[in-house]
Amino acid sequence: MRQPLLIIGATGFVGSRWAHHAKERFEVIKGARSAPDRDDSVSIDITDPASVAHAFDRARPDLVTHLAALSDIDRCEREPELADRINYHGAIHVADECARRGARMFYTSTDAVFDGS
Repeated sequence: MRQPLLIIGATGFVGSRWAHHAKERFEVIKGARSAPDRDDSVSIDITDPASVAHAFDRARPDLVTHLAALSDIDRCEREPELADRINYHGAIHVADECARRGARMFYTSTDAVFDGS
């Protein structure tokens, strides 16, 4: 039996490609804000801890790849509260849920989202 892998941000550029290739080794569940709740996808709003918990209830992942972010730099500068809600608090909500459930999380970012400083 393949391990369940929840890919959050599965409709984005990197997420969609990762989902396509990961399905060879994992049971892939694609997570996105507008995803239908089906066996292979789940709706998730990372800014809402209850939505994150619901997505984890449905997906029951052993592994999570967190790729969701607001990466439009100009929009982040125009809407810093939204950027903070998605890029900072959203990542914390996902990490907290992984910790609660014992799921391993892989998080990646670009310097356009978080430059390390």
